[in-house]
Amino acid sequence: MSEQSESGLDELPVVDSSVHGITAYAAGYLATLLLVLIFEGERFVGDIVEGAGWIFYNAQFVPVEQRASLTGPVVENLASINYLTGQGLDTAPTSSVVVPSVVYHAIPILAYVIAGFALARSVGARTPATGVKLGVSMVLGTVILAIGGTFLFEAAGQIGPNRLYSVLLVGLVYPGLCGGLGGGLAALDR
Repeated sequence: MSEQSESGLDELPVVDSSVHGITAYAAGYLATLLLVLIFEGERFVGDIVEGAGWIFYNAQFVPVEQRASLTGPVVENLASINYLTGQGLDTAPTSSVVVPSVVYHAIPILAYVIAGFALARSVGARTPATGVKLGVSMVLGTVILAIGGTFLFEAAGQIGPNRLYSVLLVGLVYPGLCGGLGGGLAALDR
């Protein structure tokens, strides 16, 4: 990367930004998977990978929903579901997970803030604006994984995270806002 100008950054480190975004997404998902394996495993027997993905996406307010199917049976009356808020579940409108919902909601936030902080530090951001710009640039890596996750976390090709919300929230909003916050904090800490 070229030397930074007085105002911050001359060019965006695309590879570093993408790697930090991918790492944050993966770390957030793996932390969620670990908690699901330990505490929520009975709920998602046989579908642990998908179940952890659903909770990871639910933590970023992406609902799980029925996909249109031309070949398979359609599940009647399946609404959008969020296991962390209780939305769309037959139970009371509260969380249906063992671990407190706030823990699951905190995982992606912490992952993206830490990654944004690490990215801004590794590049040597000198101003908060540069740090924020670097942190936001992590979306270069997360948006692709967010799209891929909608297919990977799909059960039987019929139930999975809402694709539009996944791109917007998991791919852009969460990593952009939280990464930007982390990047800005890194520059303030210098």
